[in-house]
Amino acid sequence: MKATIIGDVHGKVERYKEITDNCNFSICVGDFGFEQEWRWHRKNISAGNHMINMGNHDYLPFLNDDASLENYFHFNLRSIFSVRGAESIDKHLRTEGLDWFPNEELTYQEGLAAVDAYVEAKPRIVISHDCPQSILESLFKMGWSYGKSQTRQLLQAMFEAHQPEYWFFGHHHEHRDSAINGTRFICLGELETFELEV
Repeated sequence: MKATIIGDVHGKVERYKEITDNCNFSICVGDFGFEQEWRWHRKNISAGNHMINMGNHDYLPFLNDDASLENYFHFNLRSIFSVRGAESIDKHLRTEGLDWFPNEELTYQEGLAAVDAYVEAKPRIVISHDCPQSILESLFKMGWSYGKSQTRQLLQAMFEAHQPEYWFFGHHHEHRDSAINGTRFICLGELETFELEV
């Protein structure tokens, strides 16, 4: 079966629908949109076939929605593991409860649970919104300027514990594709897609 991995949507639901209409199974790496876009997804998209790994620009009150992969999720039969979250560097420009949420990153305890599940799963494919700290520094040559977010440190711990074959992420809106320590890291641009057999 083929899976289509979709980059950040940022509310561009018409283009997202064009993509999902032409594939059987998809996962968005995050930043789908806020309340209006999530309600649109409920009405227009088959949630079981087209899922969203929440980023920092998503409507967190819908974390348990049918289309959400929640804090983390393991597709056991397809060997895909997802983990949500990222830090918003623009949160000072946003409104809490509307387009910014204090739980945009996993808590320490939620992160420990995600790492435990990941180590047990040892997946072939990882989908996150942000990337491990070392990967940001390697692929974008400017990780120092972002600091070390809680999410990137969590993802770094996961990567050090197990190196999957593929690791997809978005958040940085620029395409990157590079093999590092045996893992092919692919940063998808906005609404960029990648198809692979799962």
